[in-house]
Amino acid sequence: MADQYFRANHPDWKELTELTIERGDDELYRKSLNGDGAPYFDIDFEAWEFIEWESNLGLPDDMLDEAINESWAERTKWSPYQRTVVVAFTDPGWKITIALTDIPAAVIIVRLYAYWADDNVLMHEFSHLFFAHDHLNNTDPHYHDDCIMSYEPVWLGFVFEDGGVWWVGHEESRALVTKNYCSLCHYTVYLNAIRFNPPSMHNRRYPT
Repeated sequence: MADQYFRANHPDWKELTELTIERGDDELYRKSLNGDGAPYFDIDFEAWEFIEWESNLGLPDDMLDEAINESWAERTKWSPYQRTVVVAFTDPGWKITIALTDIPAAVIIVRLYAYWADDNVLMHEFSHLFFAHDHLNNTDPHYHDDCIMSYEPVWLGFVFEDGGVWWVGHEESRALVTKNYCSLCHYTVYLNAIRFNPPSMHNRRYPT
């Protein structure tokens, strides 16, 4: 789902949104407990439909509500057995908020930030759908963990991503750098991976 501002700035918006979604869930699909290459979380989002959305620029929370309402008519056309997530792309020039997620509605609104970070942004938001929570400050015992849900600032120099190199030269949150989970988030995502997976996964147990 992409609004008029995103579509105007990205004529290839369908290819770009699909690529960004695939990059965002790749690590969720690849993660394996024993390193044998078998999917661990087995989470794999795929683009089913591309929706054009005419948004009214406003505060991020308002735009998220708008995306929920705008997508509802389309979602009612889909099979009730499809476990669906809506990712709404916009390009409003926000300087602070990169993305927001409504967990019950399974709707994410996101603006692209930088190629080297965009996959982390979506993986972070996807993780919210499985009830992983943000580690915002020192009061959270997992704030200093190497976790994609952590907002601990880390200084970045050169960043390498998919064969490209970017110079950052300032601090960014750890969530934009790592694709790892702390022990709590790992356990939480694993237990809730069934939310968008088939019933065959509903009796899984966490490996010990």
